[in-house]
Amino acid sequence: MHDNPYKPLELPEEQSFESGGKNASPDLKRLASRQRQMLFSFLLCASSLILMNFIIPAFMRMPRENPMTAVLLTGTIAIVIVLGASLFWFFTATFLLANALLPTLAAILCVFVSFIPILTLGILFALNYLAIKRFRKHGIMVGFMGISPSELDATAAMADEDT
Repeated sequence: MHDNPYKPLELPEEQSFESGGKNASPDLKRLASRQRQMLFSFLLCASSLILMNFIIPAFMRMPRENPMTAVLLTGTIAIVIVLGASLFWFFTATFLLANALLPTLAAILCVFVSFIPILTLGILFALNYLAIKRFRKHGIMVGFMGISPSELDATAAMADEDT
């Protein structure tokens, strides 16, 4: 019998993302950054929508000859611009986080589903849950707005000391 000279490629344990080895910290840093981007962009979208609900009705009730009309019009235009930019940022951050956690086709589907308002919250909660689950698997505590970069650096330093 002849020995098969072709062997399947075996990755060292340190290079595997799931193993939590030395090289896992850059992937975790990128994942933490994407999670924070998505959460902050969602908060920016929500706060600009809340501001629009207060400014636009005030603008519509105000007489046109009032000097505050120009101020409210400028504020409305600024908030609409911020809302558009934050929505673009949110959809981009959603895709990047989903692509880090799921296959690419599922990430694209998440972005398209995010255009439906109620389902956006479901996608946000699901992706956030998957990211938190991944961090806890590596022994990292997660706060309300994700992981602080200093805690992630401290965890990576402890992992380097152990090896």
